[in-house]
Amino acid sequence: MNSIVERITGKGVSLVRPPYGALSDTVRGTMGQAMILWSVDPEDWRDRKAETVRTRVREMAHDGAVILLHDIHPTTVEAVPGIIDDLRADGYEFVTVSELAEAKKVKLESGKVYRSF
Repeated sequence: MNSIVERITGKGVSLVRPPYGALSDTVRGTMGQAMILWSVDPEDWRDRKAETVRTRVREMAHDGAVILLHDIHPTTVEAVPGIIDDLRADGYEFVTVSELAEAKKVKLESGKVYRSF
């Protein structure tokens, strides 16, 4: 998959979010990439209510947070514009994980797990 992504985008893959956040020593040792998890989980899969997801994200957001959202749930997609508005109003800026790590002066290391910065 990494070679396909690199062929299409021209950029190599350096980060991975393991499905379900499932990690083991084998996964950490063989992926060759930094493991990105999350520090904010609004459990959008559980309640499927846009306003609930929006409220939870706003309440749990913090500087350096990585927010987990699932675009397979229409209610999560519905919540995102409000989440963006709320967090911008609170002074947050949206960046990629790589940009966040760089801004926080964190050198991402292969096999290491990161949940926030």
